Amino acid sequence: MRKTINAIGTVDSRKVSVDFAGQIEMHMPFEEIGAKADAIIEECMEQYKKCYPEINTESDVFWDFRLVYTVGIDNPEYTEFMIDIYIWQKTNKAAGEDTCEYYGDIPLGLDELDKEKVRQMIADKMKEIFFMPVGGARATA
Repeated sequence: MRKTINAIGTVDSRKVSVDFAGQIEMHMPFEEIGAKADAIIEECMEQYKKCYPEINTESDVFWDFRLVYTVGIDNPEYTEFMIDIYIWQKTNKAAGEDTCEYYGDIPLGLDELDKEKVRQMIADKMKEIFFMPVGGARATA
């Protein structure tokens, strides 16, 4: 005879512990880090222009901006928030080849309010990933 479990009770989330150390790399809206992101992108574009002066960076390049969040790592080279930027051009007729430059591990200085906003965005997204609704049920954390 088969038994059916109708309820498994509740889980007290205050007694759940997760140790987390490492880095998360993500794309995020610029609205959260505003002018700081613009300044970093402009600086990287200037460096790219020096490497490839024949390329029109206004119309012929693409870039990818990624926020790197570091937590639980005891290494003075890492700050809590850093930026990685890739700038590339696929049709470089002057050089005859693709160009790509990587600018990484750029420290991002945020005030406490912005840090909290970004941490909350990360927590919300991770909650969404780890506790996705199954069927019509909703999970909360």
